[in-house]
Amino acid sequence: MNCKEFRRQLSTDPYCRDVSFRYHARVCPRCARIAEEALRFEQDLRAALTAELASARARDSQSQRALRARIRFGLFSFLLLVATLWLVYNVDLVPDSGGDLAKLVIAHIRADEKHLRKTDKVSASRLQLLFRSLGAEVDATLGPVYFAGSCVIGEGEGIHLVLSGERGTVTALFLPEAQVPEEQDITDSGFAGAVLPTDWGALAIVGKPGEPLRPMARRLLASVHWVNRD
Repeated sequence: MNCKEFRRQLSTDPYCRDVSFRYHARVCPRCARIAEEALRFEQDLRAALTAELASARARDSQSQRALRARIRFGLFSFLLLVATLWLVYNVDLVPDSGGDLAKLVIAHIRADEKHLRKTDKVSASRLQLLFRSLGAEVDATLGPVYFAGSCVIGEGEGIHLVLSGERGTVTALFLPEAQVPEEQDITDSGFAGAVLPTDWGALAIVGKPGEPLRPMARRLLASVHWVNRD
């Protein structure tokens, strides 16, 4: 689940117990903050409604109480919907950069850790098709690839590759929609790497600690040619 899907679900059911919804809230600090604000706002509205209903019961007859309760409940429900939709559609949806992007990269790799165990090589035609979908061409200098697929990091579509390094498998994420002002280190238990800014977006490359990633990053960058980028 990406940020847009998360916030759409939040607008319809802020108490959703779907596994992917709850997992995204744990790994995306910005969406977690938005969800917390939405839930707090809803709780405040419910508290205000409860107080109003209690007051109505004390001073009105049964028929008047029921009518006023329905009117107030409808008004508060409408306000809640308006506020939630404002949160969903007026928060910046540009892909996270810097430390947030590094966290999303690690979360994405861990969520798809099964791809690190692939042993069959991906065909050249499959690779070419993936990169052409984002406006790029790839040549044979890319080297053997054991997994290739599209991915979404934050709100940006990219390409997820798994290659073989000197110390184990290496994950490379081509992120043409990412905006990274400077190189960012990626460090996590069992992983090490970097997010490298480029003139077309960013390349995230991650392997085991001690893996010589710089030469591979240079090879990957040289093997992909962006032909439809502004």
